[in-house]
Amino acid sequence: MKTLIKYVVAAILFLNFGAAGAAQRKVVRESSDETPLYLGVTHILPSAMVIPAGTIVLGTSVGLGFFDVIDFSSNLYLDFQQVFNISSKINIFKDDDYAFGIFGTYTTQTVKTTDVNLVTTSQTSTSISPGAVFSYRIAPQLTGHVGGTIVFRNPVIAKGSTIPKRTALVQGSTLNKEFSIGFGSRVAFSTGLSYDTTYDIWGVGGSFHIGGFQLGVHYYMNVDEGAF
Repeated sequence: MKTLIKYVVAAILFLNFGAAGAAQRKVVRESSDETPLYLGVTHILPSAMVIPAGTIVLGTSVGLGFFDVIDFSSNLYLDFQQVFNISSKINIFKDDDYAFGIFGTYTTQTVKTTDVNLVTTSQTSTSISPGAVFSYRIAPQLTGHVGGTIVFRNPVIAKGSTIPKRTALVQGSTLNKEFSIGFGSRVAFSTGLSYDTTYDIWGVGGSFHIGGFQLGVHYYMNVDEGAF
């Protein structure tokens, strides 16, 4: 019962992305002279928008856009932690108030685990993680984002079997909820929560955006490794 309640609360938290409806967004858009915040500005969630063709994004992640259709990126922090990763994303829909994108990530890493007999082994674990992100406008300089990933890992790494027991460097299926606020046309701040449903790990963090540069930090609670 406690597990069911936990998942219900998580679903309400992440999927209830505000009461502002289409009519309210229309009023906000038509009554404002501000340049709206770019809908693709996010924190740890992949943007619903693709990186423009020929553009390089550099920060805690690096990315490159191709043909205004698809982009490729890698989380540099995870690479430095020997969690080698590559992601790709496609935008499915976008207008002034809504955007939807799908993405996928491939990772490979060496994981130390222990079994019920306390035998320690090191094994190479790979994962494929498809996901989606939905972005919506609340006000000209305020946007919301909700998304998630489903992780398919080989071999499966059971909860509590890793060394250390709680690590944020082995990631499972995750839900995310974020908001972004703009300060002019080229400066913004994003913040959000994450919840790893596989390993029961919560995270919170934020990112600053200056033009095409993004620098952020995400903190995972109650872990022994990879907290930041």
